[in-house]
Amino acid sequence: MIKWTGTSTNGTWKKEIIANDYEELLEELIDCGIIDGYWDIDSQVFAGLCDCSEKLEKLRDETQEASEEDNGDKLEALQEKFNNIDWHEDVFSKLSEDDFKYVIRGCNSQAYYQKFEEFEEN
Repeated sequence: MIKWTGTSTNGTWKKEIIANDYEELLEELIDCGIIDGYWDIDSQVFAGLCDCSEKLEKLRDETQEASEEDNGDKLEALQEKFNNIDWHEDVFSKLSEDDFKYVIRGCNSQAYYQKFEEFEEN
């Protein structure tokens, strides 16, 4: 089990989330609106996942290249690839707990401190 605690830098809020593993914690943080969804190519979560997933990194790089070339057909094809990602099969199943923790830690644009506590369930 993992207990995540987030506190705003100015101390106005504190949130705690308990999850069975880091993948579940990531989903809970998204569901609570604390971090953006991984399906948003402009999010910190997606950027972190690109560091851990060759598939996503390649897709991001191809998308940036097509955007710079202003190639609408290529961008459309890449968007279709992006829409058809099976996140759990293609990405999450290949990540370690440390990878998920890295991704969550990298989501720091909301001006909060985060702490992780790992413990055994009784």
